[in-house]
Amino acid sequence: MNQDLLDERLTEALETAPRVEIAEDFAVRVMRRLPPRGTLPYQVRTLPYRVRVQASVGRRVSLAALMVLLLAVAAFALQTGSGNVMARIAVESVFAVEIVLLTVWLSLRPGALR
Repeated sequence: MNQDLLDERLTEALETAPRVEIAEDFAVRVMRRLPPRGTLPYQVRTLPYRVRVQASVGRRVSLAALMVLLLAVAAFALQTGSGNVMARIAVESVFAVEIVLLTVWLSLRPGALR
């Protein structure tokens, strides 16, 4: 009997919705703490000069790497000899994949992957 009474009281307590009371001046206090509309503590309009320069350097280095890869592929293609043909084909394939990836990356406009 005691267990049934306890179960009944627990069930009643769990099923009773809590009373939510919001103070009348709550909205006023929240609005007072917000900054005025249209003003921000800081405003970012453009990227800092340093970031733009670094991006420009990155693209130049990538373009230089693309040129070096093209020269390396040309050098491997002009080589004739009795060396390991499969190794040369593997190296040329890796170079070709790198060229394609660098070309795609360089053709994307800045910030396209963000």
